[in-house]
Amino acid sequence: MLSTVAAIAALASVASLASPSAGVPVVKVTITGHQLDEPLAPGAIHFSPSTIKRGTVLLKITNRDLGGGGSDHYLAINGRSSADINAGATALLKVVFKRPGVYTASCIDDAGIGGALKVT
Repeated sequence: MLSTVAAIAALASVASLASPSAGVPVVKVTITGHQLDEPLAPGAIHFSPSTIKRGTVLLKITNRDLGGGGSDHYLAINGRSSADINAGATALLKVVFKRPGVYTASCIDDAGIGGALKVT
């Protein structure tokens, strides 16, 4: 019985290490697209929190571009880019910020959508 409990505890600790956010801060990112009634108005990328400490973070990216059937988007920041994110879907992207500064984020498929993340 004791060895079974020890095995379960060992598996639980390994599972927590395998978690993509184990010990890594999570930043929520929301991509909003162009407004349906104003297609020339730019969309935006919003970060929460908008200021983080340098190091490794996990970006939890939600594509809220739902107007007119929605559009898929990719997020690019600090030399990294996400996979294609379907309208209404969420994706994860791990990024390392080594230096303080303001990092510009963009949708590499849509030049009119952008935002900024401050790293201290």
